[in-house]
Amino acid sequence: MIKLNAFAISGLLIVTCYLPLFTFIFIKGKKWVAKIYSLHILSVLSWGIGAFLIGIVNDRTIILLLWKISYAAVLFIPVFFYHSVAIITNQKNRFYIFTIYAVTILFLYLDLTNHLFISLRYYANIYFMCGNQLYVYSFIFWGIVTSIAHLQLFFFYKKSFPKLKKQIVYLSI
Repeated sequence: MIKLNAFAISGLLIVTCYLPLFTFIFIKGKKWVAKIYSLHILSVLSWGIGAFLIGIVNDRTIILLLWKISYAAVLFIPVFFYHSVAIITNQKNRFYIFTIYAVTILFLYLDLTNHLFISLRYYANIYFMCGNQLYVYSFIFWGIVTSIAHLQLFFFYKKSFPKLKKQIVYLSI
């Protein structure tokens, strides 16, 4: 019998919301921006699946693997979001997009080679990963990329036509 805790329920809610959204956008989206944005949604969906599994599994070895895989998905959430925003707002800075992907791939390598997390900690019926200084840097990078994407979207929103403004609001949610 599966015992659901708050973490597993939050993962299940993410999966419930994002699986149909990913399927719809990936299948129906014809433009490049739709494909990139569907990768953003897939990253969030992967995190949701990982969170659900982390919340219900009790084996520390499996949980460690799930955290690594889930965090790999988390790393790409702001990357694909920023890339989508750059396409929508006609930002043609390929160097910046390349740099974001390169830094994310570096953090992915560090994650998969055990250089981001130092231990598991059990708290409130969940095993949490404890990160080192490199993890903190990845988190700061994540926050900066996400903030820049939202700021670009906000400034683009201010000078857009009403129909596009509505679409931008949906994208930013």
